[in-house]
Amino acid sequence: MRLRSQFRAKHPAIGNGRQLRGVSDRAWNMTELRDARRTLDPRVDLVFNLLFGSEQNRGLLIALLNDVLQPATPIESVEILPAGPEAGTVEDKCLDKLSADPETLERVERREIELKLHEYGAALMREQGRSEGRSEGKRQTLLRLLAIKFGELPPEPVSRIATASEADLDLWLERLLSANALDSVFAR
Repeated sequence: MRLRSQFRAKHPAIGNGRQLRGVSDRAWNMTELRDARRTLDPRVDLVFNLLFGSEQNRGLLIALLNDVLQPATPIESVEILPAGPEAGTVEDKCLDKLSADPETLERVERREIELKLHEYGAALMREQGRSEGRSEGKRQTLLRLLAIKFGELPPEPVSRIATASEADLDLWLERLLSANALDSVFAR
């Protein structure tokens, strides 16, 4: 199956919007290909990689390259490399140099420790906030149920509830169910 007769693509960034039909109206040169490569949508790159970036579609990629590029000597094989930054870029060289610097490595390790401590502290604060929220919810529930069962509450039980531990609140909530008097809820 020749790709030339079946490959139809139109992209405004490639060939100034001209359709590709293979050899007959070739409007491509290497400069246009490089320019088009810079303006392609990443989603198109992903689709291209999915279609042509696997070993099973190697023949399809070779046919596409031969039809589009029309080299003097047809392409017979290609090497499919994993996606990622090109080796030897300026960024890679900088990272390699920084990775070899003991002072930089120490700063990176120190920063990682600081981040872990921050995450741990944030987790503790979240748990403390949840605990305080649960205790406040129990205080409000106890006050409301006591007021429903016994009417308006005197100041002394209200202040005891405001300063009580979560364990005391749980005990008083349980006692409330069977209490006949307000004093029996808070009895020691």
